[in-house]
Amino acid sequence: MRHFTLASKNLLRRPVRTLLTVAGVSLAVAVAVSLGGFNLGYRQALNRSIERLGFQMMIMAKGCPYEAATMMLKGGTGLLYLPADIYDKVKSDAAIQSITAIFVGIAAKEGSSIRDDAGTKSFSIIAGIDTESFLTMKPWLQFKKGTGYDGGRWFAQDSTTEVVLGFEAVQYEQRIGDTFYTTVTPNGQTKAKTHEFKIVGILDRTGTQDDGTVFTYR
Repeated sequence: MRHFTLASKNLLRRPVRTLLTVAGVSLAVAVAVSLGGFNLGYRQALNRSIERLGFQMMIMAKGCPYEAATMMLKGGTGLLYLPADIYDKVKSDAAIQSITAIFVGIAAKEGSSIRDDAGTKSFSIIAGIDTESFLTMKPWLQFKKGTGYDGGRWFAQDSTTEVVLGFEAVQYEQRIGDTFYTTVTPNGQTKAKTHEFKIVGILDRTGTQDDGTVFTYR
Protein backbone atom coordinates (compact mmCIF):
# COMPACT_ATOMS: atom_id res chain seq x y z
CA MET A 1 0.00 0.00 0.00
CA ARG A 2 2.87 2.37 0.80
CA HIS A 3 4.37 1.73 -2.67
CA PHE A 4 1.02 2.51 -4.33
CA THR A 5 0.63 5.73 -2.31
CA LEU A 6 4.18 6.79 -3.13
CA ALA A 7 3.65 6.13 -6.83
CA SER A 8 0.34 8.04 -6.85
CA LYS A 9 1.86 11.09 -5.17
CA ASN A 10 4.82 11.02 -7.54
CA LEU A 11 2.50 10.98 -10.56
CA LEU A 12 0.37 13.81 -9.22
CA ARG A 13 3.40 15.89 -8.31
CA ARG A 14 4.49 16.18 -11.94
CA PRO A 15 1.30 16.12 -14.07
CA VAL A 16 3.04 17.16 -17.31
CA ARG A 17 5.51 14.30 -17.12
CA THR A 18 2.69 11.90 -16.23
CA LEU A 19 0.59 13.08 -19.15
CA LEU A 20 3.51 12.73 -21.59
CA THR A 21 4.27 9.24 -20.28
CA VAL A 22 0.65 8.14 -20.67
CA ALA A 23 0.54 9.64 -24.18
CA GLY A 24 3.79 7.89 -25.15
CA VAL A 25 2.58 4.51 -23.89
CA SER A 26 -0.80 4.97 -25.61
CA LEU A 27 0.89 5.88 -28.88
CA ALA A 28 3.19 2.86 -28.68
CA VAL A 29 0.23 0.53 -28.02
CA ALA A 30 -1.74 2.09 -30.89
CA VAL A 31 1.19 1.64 -33.29
CA ALA A 32 1.71 -1.96 -32.18
CA VAL A 33 -1.99 -2.76 -32.64
CA SER A 34 -2.02 -1.05 -36.06
CA LEU A 35 1.06 -2.93 -37.26
CA GLY A 36 -0.36 -6.18 -35.97
CA GLY A 37 -3.65 -5.56 -37.77
CA PHE A 38 -1.86 -4.56 -40.98
CA ASN A 39 0.34 -7.66 -40.85
CA LEU A 40 -2.66 -9.93 -40.26
CA GLY A 41 -4.68 -8.31 -43.03
CA TYR A 42 -1.75 -8.43 -45.47
CA ARG A 43 -1.12 -12.11 -44.77
CA GLN A 44 -4.80 -12.95 -45.21
CA ALA A 45 -4.98 -11.01 -48.50
CA LEU A 46 -1.77 -12.65 -49.77
CA ASN A 47 -2.99 -16.12 -48.83
CA ARG A 48 -6.32 -15.41 -50.52
CA SER A 49 -4.57 -14.27 -53.71
CA ILE A 50 -2.35 -17.36 -53.74
CA GLU A 51 -5.37 -19.56 -53.07
CA ARG A 52 -7.17 -18.01 -56.03
CA LEU A 53 -4.37 -18.93 -58.39
CA GLY A 54 -5.92 -22.37 -58.23
CA PHE A 55 -2.62 -24.21 -58.68
CA GLN A 56 -0.04 -25.54 -56.27
CA MET A 57 2.20 -26.76 -59.07
CA MET A 58 2.37 -25.84 -62.74
CA ILE A 59 3.99 -28.11 -65.31
CA MET A 60 5.24 -26.54 -68.53
CA ALA A 61 7.71 -27.21 -71.30
CA LYS A 62 11.38 -26.59 -70.53
CA GLY A 63 12.83 -23.53 -72.22
CA CYS A 64 13.82 -19.90 -71.80
CA PRO A 65 10.88 -18.00 -70.26
CA TYR A 66 12.23 -14.61 -71.40
CA GLU A 67 12.42 -15.67 -75.04
CA ALA A 68 8.94 -17.17 -74.88
CA ALA A 69 7.51 -14.03 -73.24
CA THR A 70 9.15 -11.82 -75.89
CA MET A 71 7.65 -13.88 -78.70
CA MET A 72 4.19 -13.80 -77.14
CA LEU A 73 4.31 -10.03 -76.61
CA LYS A 74 5.01 -9.69 -80.33
CA GLY A 75 2.03 -11.87 -81.18
CA GLY A 76 3.94 -15.11 -81.64
CA THR A 77 3.29 -18.48 -80.07
CA GLY A 78 5.09 -20.49 -77.45
CA LEU A 79 8.32 -22.30 -78.26
CA LEU A 80 7.50 -25.77 -77.00
CA TYR A 81 4.54 -27.95 -76.18
CA LEU A 82 4.19 -30.75 -73.67
CA PRO A 83 3.68 -34.28 -75.02
CA ALA A 84 0.06 -35.42 -74.80
CA ASP A 85 0.90 -38.36 -72.53
CA ILE A 86 2.29 -36.08 -69.79
CA TYR A 87 -1.25 -35.25 -68.67
CA ASP A 88 -2.15 -38.92 -68.25
CA LYS A 89 1.09 -39.65 -66.37
CA VAL A 90 0.56 -36.80 -63.92
CA LYS A 91 -3.13 -37.58 -63.48
CA SER A 92 -2.35 -41.19 -62.56
CA ASP A 93 -0.12 -40.08 -59.66
CA ALA A 94 -1.84 -40.96 -56.39
CA ALA A 95 -0.46 -37.80 -54.75
CA ILE A 96 -2.31 -35.56 -57.24
CA GLN A 97 -5.72 -34.49 -55.96
CA SER A 98 -6.87 -32.68 -59.10
CA ILE A 99 -5.38 -31.56 -62.38
CA THR A 100 -6.45 -29.55 -65.40
CA ALA A 101 -4.79 -29.05 -68.77
CA ILE A 102 -4.58 -25.52 -70.22
CA PHE A 103 -3.42 -24.58 -73.70
CA VAL A 104 -2.23 -20.97 -73.62
CA GLY A 105 -1.66 -18.81 -76.67
CA ILE A 106 -1.69 -15.20 -77.85
CA ALA A 107 -4.04 -13.78 -80.49
CA ALA A 108 -4.49 -10.30 -81.96
CA LYS A 109 -7.84 -8.88 -80.89
CA GLU A 110 -9.83 -6.86 -83.38
CA GLY A 111 -12.22 -4.08 -82.30
CA SER A 112 -15.91 -4.85 -82.79
CA SER A 113 -17.90 -1.98 -81.29
CA ILE A 114 -19.01 1.50 -82.35
CA ARG A 115 -16.32 3.27 -80.30
CA ASP A 116 -13.74 5.37 -82.13
CA ASP A 117 -10.85 3.32 -80.74
CA ALA A 118 -12.46 -0.02 -81.57
CA GLY A 119 -10.21 -0.42 -84.60
CA THR A 120 -7.08 -0.37 -82.46
CA LYS A 121 -5.42 -3.78 -82.44
CA SER A 122 -4.30 -5.35 -79.18
CA PHE A 123 -3.45 -8.82 -77.99
CA SER A 124 -5.40 -11.25 -75.86
CA ILE A 125 -4.34 -14.27 -73.86
CA ILE A 126 -6.31 -17.26 -75.13
CA ALA A 127 -6.70 -20.18 -72.73
CA GLY A 128 -8.05 -23.46 -74.01
CA ILE A 129 -9.57 -25.30 -71.06
CA ASP A 130 -11.71 -28.23 -70.05
CA THR A 131 -14.45 -26.58 -68.00
CA GLU A 132 -15.14 -29.49 -65.65
CA SER A 133 -11.57 -29.95 -64.42
CA PHE A 134 -10.83 -26.19 -64.60
CA LEU A 135 -13.74 -25.31 -62.32
CA THR A 136 -12.60 -28.00 -59.89
CA MET A 137 -9.40 -25.98 -59.52
CA LYS A 138 -11.21 -22.61 -59.43
CA PRO A 139 -14.73 -23.10 -58.04
CA TRP A 140 -15.12 -19.40 -57.13
CA LEU A 141 -15.43 -18.19 -60.73
CA GLN A 142 -18.79 -16.47 -61.24
CA PHE A 143 -20.44 -14.80 -64.20
CA LYS A 144 -21.05 -11.07 -64.20
CA LYS A 145 -24.65 -9.98 -63.66
CA GLY A 146 -26.59 -7.00 -64.96
CA THR A 147 -27.88 -5.55 -68.20
CA GLY A 148 -26.08 -7.18 -71.12
CA TYR A 149 -24.47 -9.80 -68.91
CA ASP A 150 -27.36 -11.95 -67.68
CA GLY A 151 -27.58 -15.49 -68.99
CA GLY A 152 -23.84 -16.05 -68.99
CA ARG A 153 -22.69 -19.66 -69.31
CA TRP A 154 -19.65 -21.70 -70.17
CA PHE A 155 -19.14 -22.71 -73.77
CA ALA A 156 -20.45 -26.06 -74.97
CA GLN A 157 -18.04 -28.98 -74.96
CA ASP A 158 -16.20 -29.40 -78.27
CA SER A 159 -17.38 -25.92 -79.31
CA THR A 160 -15.03 -24.05 -81.63
CA THR A 161 -17.10 -20.88 -81.98
CA GLU A 162 -17.87 -19.82 -78.38
CA VAL A 163 -15.74 -17.97 -75.81
CA VAL A 164 -15.98 -16.73 -72.22
CA LEU A 165 -14.23 -13.45 -71.46
CA GLY A 166 -12.52 -12.37 -68.27
CA PHE A 167 -13.65 -9.13 -66.63
CA GLU A 168 -10.85 -6.98 -68.06
CA ALA A 169 -10.85 -8.68 -71.46
CA VAL A 170 -14.06 -6.79 -72.28
CA GLN A 171 -12.52 -3.55 -73.54
CA TYR A 172 -14.92 -2.65 -76.33
CA GLU A 173 -18.25 -2.53 -74.47
CA GLN A 174 -19.08 -6.02 -75.62
CA ARG A 175 -21.95 -8.00 -74.16
CA ILE A 176 -23.17 -11.57 -74.19
CA GLY A 177 -24.18 -12.56 -77.71
CA ASP A 178 -21.72 -10.18 -79.39
CA THR A 179 -19.04 -11.37 -81.79
CA PHE A 180 -15.42 -11.53 -80.63
CA TYR A 181 -12.81 -11.31 -83.40
CA THR A 182 -9.24 -12.59 -83.10
CA THR A 183 -6.42 -12.88 -85.61
CA VAL A 184 -4.03 -15.82 -85.38
CA THR A 185 -1.05 -16.74 -87.54
CA PRO A 186 -0.94 -20.56 -87.75
CA ASN A 187 2.32 -22.23 -86.86
CA GLY A 188 4.61 -22.41 -89.89
CA GLN A 189 2.54 -19.95 -91.93
CA THR A 190 2.97 -16.26 -92.66
CA LYS A 191 -0.61 -15.27 -93.44
CA ALA A 192 -2.86 -14.49 -90.48
CA LYS A 193 -6.39 -15.83 -90.22
CA THR A 194 -9.31 -14.04 -88.55
CA HIS A 195 -11.65 -16.11 -86.40
CA GLU A 196 -15.10 -15.16 -85.15
CA PHE A 197 -16.39 -16.29 -81.76
CA LYS A 198 -19.68 -15.77 -79.99
CA ILE A 199 -19.44 -14.40 -76.44
CA VAL A 200 -21.53 -16.68 -74.22
CA GLY A 201 -20.32 -15.47 -70.81
CA ILE A 202 -18.36 -12.72 -69.06
CA LEU A 203 -16.72 -13.50 -65.74
CA ASP A 204 -16.95 -11.27 -62.70
CA ARG A 205 -13.78 -9.63 -61.40
CA THR A 206 -11.43 -11.97 -59.54
CA GLY A 207 -8.33 -9.81 -59.12
CA THR A 208 -6.19 -12.48 -60.81
CA GLN A 209 -4.75 -13.13 -64.27
CA ASP A 210 -8.10 -14.66 -65.25
CA ASP A 211 -9.56 -11.15 -65.59
CA GLY A 212 -7.59 -10.55 -68.78
CA THR A 213 -7.98 -14.01 -70.30
CA VAL A 214 -10.23 -15.29 -73.08
CA PHE A 215 -11.39 -18.84 -72.40
CA THR A 216 -12.37 -21.33 -75.05
CA TYR A 217 -12.59 -25.08 -75.38
CA ARG A 218 -9.17 -26.66 -75.81
